[in-house]
Amino acid sequence: MAGPRILFLSINFSQPTGGVRTLYRHVGMLRRHGYEASILQAGGTGSPFFEVDVPLINLDASFQLQADDILVIPEDRNEIYRQVAGLPVRKIVFCQNHHYVFPGLGEGVDFAAYGVQTVVASSRKIAEFLEQNFAMKDVPVIRYGIDPALYHPETKKHRIAYMPRKLGLQADFIRQSFRLRFPDHGDLEWIRVENMQEKEAARHLRECALFLSLNRMEGFGLPPIEAMAAGCLVVGFTGQGGDEYANDMNGFWCGQEDVQRCVERVAEAVEVLEDETATAARIAAGKKTAGYYSMENMERDLLGFWKTQLEG
Repeated sequence: MAGPRILFLSINFSQPTGGVRTLYRHVGMLRRHGYEASILQAGGTGSPFFEVDVPLINLDASFQLQADDILVIPEDRNEIYRQVAGLPVRKIVFCQNHHYVFPGLGEGVDFAAYGVQTVVASSRKIAEFLEQNFAMKDVPVIRYGIDPALYHPETKKHRIAYMPRKLGLQADFIRQSFRLRFPDHGDLEWIRVENMQEKEAARHLRECALFLSLNRMEGFGLPPIEAMAAGCLVVGFTGQGGDEYANDMNGFWCGQEDVQRCVERVAEAVEVLEDETATAARIAAGKKTAGYYSMENMERDLLGFWKTQLEG
């Protein structure tokens, strides 16, 4: 299948982000179906945290746009909006976190001011925000996909994994308060998952019986879903974006940053681990939730979106 180049603009971060990994997956899926998709890399040679098995084009002085190129740009970088505003090519924003839309656009500016014709979301929560705030209709959603080769249950250990990137202070509070308030569970091992390659991070989720969700101001919030797919009992915060998938059976959820209540919910989850039937029911509910975010569903959403964009 020929057609225009679809260029996903990517920026490296000093920490692993699900958003960058998702761009790689989109490119890989599109290429498998004959689309000429690539990562347009602004600095660096690809993320050090994820395997890069897709074409990377360096955005440097030698890069030249083609008239029929399509630029897929992030929602959160004002400097990128300004740089591409005058370019005579089609521009699509792939919005992965609506909390960053306004800093990205700038004060009082709409997408149209930068020549953006289409905005696509990675969750229903984001789509609703765009529809409510920018008078858009039926914003398309491309679901996230969980790789079953990485995220599946293995023999569980009495451990709780946590990713403190956004809520480091709260993570330390929860961990230390839990040890003081529930000394009978002092054998629970806390695994800090931070600045690791994806394979290593996934291994911890496969091995840990529990996962502490430290979501904050999310467009979706991938780690709890990955933990569910890996057979963890999930405890913690939805970060708002996680409201899309959180329910009373697939997690021990609590009010956002209500750290004292979160400590209690960790204790509840640890106690459930002592009941095999209750644990199995919780894990089954989590795996059912994670199943909605399969690689197959991501691919279906992605191909449907691009078919509409290119064929009308």
